[in-house]
Formats: sequence, C-alpha cells, structure tokens
Amino acid sequence: MAINFALGDNGILRGAEYAVDKYKESADEEQSALDEFLEYIERENLPENTPETDAGTPVKTPSSWGVITPNITSTANGDIVEKSTKLASVYAVSDGEGQTIPIPKGFFYVGGTLATGVVISDERADQNKYAGQTEVPSGIELEDGKLKYNLIGNQFVWIPCDETTYVKKSFTNSGVAYWDQITQSAETKLACKYGGFYVARFEAGLPKGTEEFNVQQPNTGSNTYYNNVEGQAQSKPGISPWDFIDWDKSQINAQKMYKGNESVHSGLITGTQWDVIMKKLESTENRNVGTDSKEFGNYYQGDTAGFDYIGRASLYSQSGSTWYQQSFGEVGEGTKLNSTYYLLTTGASDHNRAYNIYDIAGNVWEWTEEVSYYSSATSVANNRVLRGGCFASVSSTNPAAYRTGDHLVSHSSSDIGFRVVLYIR
Repeated sequence: MAINFALGDNGILRGAEYAVDKYKESADEEQSALDEFLEYIERENLPENTPETDAGTPVKTPSSWGVITPNITSTANGDIVEKSTKLASVYAVSDGEGQTIPIPKGFFYVGGTLATGVVISDERADQNKYAGQTEVPSGIELEDGKLKYNLIGNQFVWIPCDETTYVKKSFTNSGVAYWDQITQSAETKLACKYGGFYVARFEAGLPKGTEEFNVQQPNTGSNTYYNNVEGQAQSKPGISPWDFIDWDKSQINAQKMYKGNESVHSGLITGTQWDVIMKKLESTENRNVGTDSKEFGNYYQGDTAGFDYIGRASLYSQSGSTWYQQSFGEVGEGTKLNSTYYLLTTGASDHNRAYNIYDIAGNVWEWTEEVSYYSSATSVANNRVLRGGCFASVSSTNPAAYRTGDHLVSHSSSDIGFRVVLYIR
C-alpha cells in the first residue's frame, strides 16, 4: 500500500511517496503511525488565525513553534527504512482575538484570552466551556448544599513571555535582602520554547482520595505533619490546599503531577516565573502586587468589606502560646471578614482571581525553587523563598510579589503550600 503525502510551504514531504505496509511490524502500530501522519497533514490544512476566528478554534501551527517532523528515509523501491518520531507535542487554537495559543496534547482550551488569561484543562469534557468569555470562573457552584463542578479537570493558565521578558524583578516590598538573582539560560529556553509557560490555576490541592486531617493541628513548623507526604497534586477548585508541607516534598510532588507524560512535564514554580506572572498582573490588570494585594487576596488584614466565598473554611486560632489549624468545615456559602483567620479551599472566591489565576495573593504562602541567602541560614541550600503572603498575615498584607526567605526547606505549617508549572515538551 502506497500513500502520497503532499505538504504546503515547508516542503518537508513534498512529492514523496511512502509505503506504510512495511512501516511497522504490526497492523496496530502501522495504523497508529498512519494516524500521526494524517494528524500532521490535517494541521497543514487548518485555517490561519485572524481576529474574526472564534475562540477555541484549531488553527494553523506557527512555524516558529518548531514542530518535530517525521524522521523517515525512503529508498528507490519506496520502502521505509526508519520509523518516524513523534510529530509534535502541541496544537494551536485561537483565543478569539487573533492570538494563537499552544495547547499541549491531552489538554483542551477552556476559555479566556491572551489579554485576560487563557485557561486550559486536562479533561476533554471541559473543552470550550467558557469559550468567548474573557473571565473564566472557577467552575464551582452550590446546589442543594453540595458543590457542583462545571469544570472537572486540572486547570492551568498560559503566561506569555520571551527571552527578553523572562527575567527576575526586585519588587519594592520584598522581604528578602539576599536571594538568587540569576536565571539559568536552560530554564529560560525551556519556559519560553513556545512563547510562554503554563502555571497552575489553583494552589496545589491534596491528591484525589486523600483524607484531610480531622483534628486540629498545632502550628509548630515541624515537618512531621499528616500532609507532609509524597503524592500527585491537583489544580482544581473546591479542595483543600496542600499545606503543612515542606519544600522537599513540594518539589517532588510538583514533578510527580505529570511524570511520564509525553506532552508536558511539571515542576515547582521558580522565582523568575513568579516575577513574570507579577509583571503580567501589573501590566494587564493594573493589580497592586508590590505593596498591597488585599483587593484580590485572602489575608487576615483584608478588604474592610470582606468578600463572599463558596466552599469550606478552616479557622486558625490560638490556645495558650500555641496556634492551631482547625479542620475544614461543611460546604456552604460564607463571607470572609476583615481581621479573621480563615484558610479557604481552592478557588473559593472570584474576589481572589487575577488574570484568571486564583489565590496568587494570600491564602497560603507558596514555596518556589528560588534560593534564599537569609542571614540565619546554615548553608545556601537550606532556605528557599516563599511568595504571595497568606491568610494569617498580620504585620503587613504581604502582597503577591513579596519574598520571604526565613524558612528552612524542612519547615512546614498551615500557611505554606505550593503551586505547579507546566513546560511543553
């Protein structure tokens, strides 16, 4: 069986005839290879993206993305003597405003634009759920006293950048005098390969099926807590943030989220990535990330009027000289008032959404890969920088861009969690 493949402008397969009957040893493998070829050819026939293209529409892949082409050698008799490699790990969709967004294989466009934050999910059922909408809600509602989920997959937001904008920034209210200010070139190339990277839309949530602690936990900074274990994090709304976790476990669990995935690999957010996100919040939404972020974050010293939420709350309270984190309450609607210690489940309030990302300010501090040269550190490797502030911030609002580095990597508490990022392979 011989099949002709005619390509467009790049001429990779122009005029070539390939025999697919000898391409693979088994019929199943042969069909799989043929499907890959056909998928590639179909991409070549997709429309160009224009401002009139509907949001979520598959469009022609930009040549600058460096699509991996088939690795094939043909002989005079038409036999294929080498198998093909994987064609690509992304496909392209329109954001509805003329911008082309890379979507990893196995993920699906949900909604949003490059100007407001493009949301994707790893569940096909979420595809185009909010296409054409600039603001994408968390996807949870309260119905008959139970949470209803309009989005069910792990969700991520596209952060555009290039090698000139992928740099660290020292914000005015930074709490760390000495922190690693070098961004490795390998990290830059990896994060900017397709013109950006994906950040988890929500703070890392406990793994599916994991039981929450049901008795109050003393907040002593020990790393022996119930939650300080390895597992597969989630980026979904309405679940308990993975707090009481140290830096080592946070890094391991961030990498585990998509370990073995052929399209993406995951990791713990870096200091540079946090800064790139902060600059995006400043430039696109005029958010105050450097001095006071209570307008879009969950802090003890929050908005005077408070904000409404849907989900569950966990009270932080003091008994004697020890502070305790209470177990999460029942599902419901509530109002988080100013000067109250309430940790909320992920994505509980649109008040805490910026660029379609939730809880990037407040709720829990978030571990990063960034090294801290804090003065009390016994060695450089012993401290890592935390970002974003938390629900228990008292002395200041600890805005979204804030750095604090006075915690050892072994430290864990109720107000510390982490966030995952995705890199497209």
